[in-house]
Amino acid sequence: DQIRVLDETKLLETLKAYDSVFLYQKAGYVLEHFKDKFMLTDSFFEECKSRLTNQIKYFLQDEYKDIEFNSKWKLMAPKNLKSRLNGGY
Repeated sequence: DQIRVLDETKLLETLKAYDSVFLYQKAGYVLEHFKDKFMLTDSFFEECKSRLTNQIKYFLQDEYKDIEFNSKWKLMAPKNLKSRLNGGY
């Protein structure tokens, strides 16, 4: 709860440096759950989405239970991400 705002410019610079579609997918998917908390703008997410392809990826390798397709991010991802981040399944 100590981080209040994320610097979108630095986030996008870092994503660009790694140049990975999969990283844009994961970052967009995860950070969208905390959009209000970290004061992220729609333009940040639009930039992430602009880097996506039509390829569908799995958020976690070799994990196939309690997941669902997220069409916005083209990811097979946990049904309840926040619960998973807090140690739940």
